[in-house]
Amino acid sequence: MKKLIFILILSTRLFTSYSQDIKLISSLWKSSVNKSEKEFGKYQEVELNEQLVNELYKSKGAQFALPIKDENGNDMLADMVLQPMNDVRVKINNAAYSNDIAIPLLYSGRIRGMEGKNEVMLTLAPGFISMQAILPGISICLEKQLHANNYALYNSQETKFPSKPFSCGTLPPTAGDIERLKKNKKNETGKVANPSDKCIFVFVDCTESLFTHYGSDVQNTVNNIYAIWNDVRTAYNNEQLHVGISEINVWTSAIPFTTTTRALGIQTFAAYYQNNYYGNMAMLLDWTNTLTGNSGVAGGFGWAKGIAPNVCGNYNPNPNPVWNHGSFIYNDLNYFGNYQNFPVPARAEEVYIVTHEIGHLLGSFHTHNCGWLLSSNPNVFGPIDNCAPMEGICTAGPAPVNGGTFMSYCIGPGQFMNFNKGFGPLPGQVIRDFVDGNDCLTNCIGCFSIITVGAIPFQGVYQYEATNQITATGIINGNAATIVKIDAGLKIVLAPGFKATEGGKVKIFIDGCGGIR
Repeated sequence: MKKLIFILILSTRLFTSYSQDIKLISSLWKSSVNKSEKEFGKYQEVELNEQLVNELYKSKGAQFALPIKDENGNDMLADMVLQPMNDVRVKINNAAYSNDIAIPLLYSGRIRGMEGKNEVMLTLAPGFISMQAILPGISICLEKQLHANNYALYNSQETKFPSKPFSCGTLPPTAGDIERLKKNKKNETGKVANPSDKCIFVFVDCTESLFTHYGSDVQNTVNNIYAIWNDVRTAYNNEQLHVGISEINVWTSAIPFTTTTRALGIQTFAAYYQNNYYGNMAMLLDWTNTLTGNSGVAGGFGWAKGIAPNVCGNYNPNPNPVWNHGSFIYNDLNYFGNYQNFPVPARAEEVYIVTHEIGHLLGSFHTHNCGWLLSSNPNVFGPIDNCAPMEGICTAGPAPVNGGTFMSYCIGPGQFMNFNKGFGPLPGQVIRDFVDGNDCLTNCIGCFSIITVGAIPFQGVYQYEATNQITATGIINGNAATIVKIDAGLKIVLAPGFKATEGGKVKIFIDGCGGIR
């Protein structure tokens, strides 16, 4: 195949371009009715346009423009791009694989013409959608109502979920944890250029109580797991990391775990699977019908096994501390209280707890830990923020500006977690370093058909390959040490939101998979 090479050496202050021939679809929902509930707030009850949703799902369109209204009713367009998730398999009761599940499609995109970082995530399955538009200072969500067939459209300024301080059961790292992370081995012989070449896959196990919460329907359970994962995947993609799902298991009968507490949950979950599961880590998702909730806990800091069962395993049957079981996570999605009477899921809280606990297994501490290297020469250690009591002996950190990050506790009363801030510079770099240096995490197998290149805030050499299309949507903060290479088989789209600042190099190839020269 003839190779087309287009090199942009960014000597001007700003470069931006995008395709105008993107198909505009009509609204996927209609017939809004304004409603208000005392415990929840205002929302619109809308009817899903099932015919259009099913047509879009069947077509598996790679790209389209989605109309959305902001909190003031103004029209916006989000340019949406299909995201890869590889071949996710679904099991029932950890036995036979199901062939009857319609695997949802994941789309993400940006608001056309809007400056600054914003994300739109759309999850699509037959008769089902979930949408979160995360804009500066507000999020607009469309979710299926928990106890009705219609959908609820709401924004974060007019809704209020039950709130109490977040509590993660992953305690501060021990001296052994810190030393082990320092010795995170790098395979220099076959070392990849950067962690963006690696894939992290999570085995997701769903308790019977979560299955019951989603209407005792396996398809609806899978749909909602994908809706959560679309946001989780986007959060890690913004850090130049690929975090996907290897398998989903749904328990429709009695679970072989004890989940009365999160400590017992992770202990019995880890003991049941040990290293015998497909995935680099395993996560148990639960739904406790209590007013207190179990919250979440990860099995330690910096743990990942090989993706195949019993490869590069790290199950610890006699942990010290007691929660340090290896690459396992327990999460109670109802950790903020009892949502049974609420019209929609608290999707933001679900996304936060899943992303947070995966962050621990990828090596990050809490932001209120005293061990962060804040500056050097001389070295100064301390916490990043003050949203919770300090872990260790140190002066409290500063109050977060414009919300907390994924590894913070900044979601209690009067606080909020800002999706657009991601993990923040220090936790984000710790996670990338762990992924880059861990031999149990290998390069993504094969070559994706369609991928999206998000923001690149850090200097370095980045490479992306796809057999079909690559869409660049983020901001490349360029300097002389930044080189971004994009190699697609058929088409490269510089979409709304793509910007590259002065000094970097963007090299565009039409050559497909097989290595970038």
